[in-house]
Amino acid sequence: KNKPEEAFKNYLKYTKKNSKDNHTYITINNLISEINLEEFSHRNLRELFEILIDREDIDHSYLMRIINHLYPERIIHNLLTSNDLIKKESFKSIINDPLIIKSLSKIIFNKTYWEDFLKTTRRLSLSILTNNSKRLGKDLFIFTLALANQCYLNEYIYSVEKDEENAIDHLIKKFKTNQTSELEIILLACYKPIYKILNKRPYIDSLSKDLDQLMRMHVLEPSQEKHLAKSIIKVHTNENIISNRVRKQYESNPYPRWTFTNLAYKNARPFTEIINQEIGPNVIYSNLKSHKANILIAGCGTGKQIVNSTKYIYSKITAIDLSLASLQYAKRKVSELNLKDIEFIQMDILGIEKLNKKFDVIECTGVLHHMENPSEGLKKLSNCLSNDGFIKIGLYSNLARQDIAKARDYIKSIGIEPTIENIRKFREEIKQGNHKSLNSLQLCNDFYTTSMCRDLCFHCQEHTYNIKQVDSLLNENRLTFRGFILPKRIKLLYQSYFPKDKSQLNLENWSQMEMTNINIFRGMYQFWASTNKSKT
Repeated sequence: KNKPEEAFKNYLKYTKKNSKDNHTYITINNLISEINLEEFSHRNLRELFEILIDREDIDHSYLMRIINHLYPERIIHNLLTSNDLIKKESFKSIINDPLIIKSLSKIIFNKTYWEDFLKTTRRLSLSILTNNSKRLGKDLFIFTLALANQCYLNEYIYSVEKDEENAIDHLIKKFKTNQTSELEIILLACYKPIYKILNKRPYIDSLSKDLDQLMRMHVLEPSQEKHLAKSIIKVHTNENIISNRVRKQYESNPYPRWTFTNLAYKNARPFTEIINQEIGPNVIYSNLKSHKANILIAGCGTGKQIVNSTKYIYSKITAIDLSLASLQYAKRKVSELNLKDIEFIQMDILGIEKLNKKFDVIECTGVLHHMENPSEGLKKLSNCLSNDGFIKIGLYSNLARQDIAKARDYIKSIGIEPTIENIRKFREEIKQGNHKSLNSLQLCNDFYTTSMCRDLCFHCQEHTYNIKQVDSLLNENRLTFRGFILPKRIKLLYQSYFPKDKSQLNLENWSQMEMTNINIFRGMYQFWASTNKSKT
């Protein structure tokens, strides 16, 4: 009814009486990405935020919209251009805001002005530690502790000045001899992944409970992942050169690092219902009689997609990936959630026939376009589909990624290697406005962590497509297009353009629409397809 604030008030009333209804919280969380926040009071937004941030069964990333709305760029900019930052009331207000402190350990802060604020605060804390009797005020101590978690989550993407490097080198030497204070450990964790510089587990048990979350995230969880790696099945295949390069990239930078996501299994349904919801207004039917559906996640990364795939009721999930580092991260997260019927296998899609299995549903999003020959990869997967099977595919749009293509061309032209130092330097050049044509990269969420920025701009292998090429790819592999996965507003827009196409399956129409709305596939072309034997 176009009454978002009234809808939210009613949702909130409902959640107070039905706090265990996970689906309602997911719905509210998803709506945040769609609505105009200007229509809501700051008080209502804070109440909404406080309800959602404390939950561990939803994806918190949409909440960043609320943070950016409550603290717009002009507030942070004015603060950063003032003298004696630590005495400013607005600075104290931010570092004492529980909304910000909780978020730093759960959400990637995806605005350059927040990055500048957090870098400045990090440097301020390090300076006080170095020059002022090793003490911080309680509020700055707590904030810096949370900031250490943010830096770990974004994989230390923030640039570092020479004086900071010298101070950190000194702390590392102390750290290795177990002579550092808790504050020094916190500051070190703001600049370096602690687990990588440990000779042995440092006096963790003697640290105060204030550092429990930091030590769990920075030390214990990476240790658990190494242990879990031993239990992951490895199917050896003859990797080609490109597959080997891609594997090495994701071994160095597993993608993406995440904390919490929507627990889809709490609202699991038959896969045909889920597909129909995603491809609507088109509708598919399935002849599948089996009680338990076989699901393949082809290129599961760090496991977020695995958790999402538990929405298919009565399913057994096989998760494969080239990267062992990604799989061990995924297995830790899945183990934390106590999810069952999931098999992890390190292997190349090109060797999928070695599993000797047929799958009812295959999800392969953001993977094929990183293969040497995407059509060959899709052929391997389609051969593993059951006669009544469906495959979810994600491919990059060349129209939507023109600015990213420019960045990749620039990086390739001067031979920038994807080291963390070079990624930091490249980002700083863009932030400083040295490459005007690449300014839009700052609007991408993937610009704000090391693994994501590498994946975005420095990937060792990437293909992009237009819709006609997508159509050809499906025809080559005898697959039938069943519908795009897009927000409702985009499908309503399509309906206004092409009212006669009731099922919205005409790819030529979609191609015309993309020409005048080039960002509708900014993420990817995500769509469902099926073997030609499946019914619609």
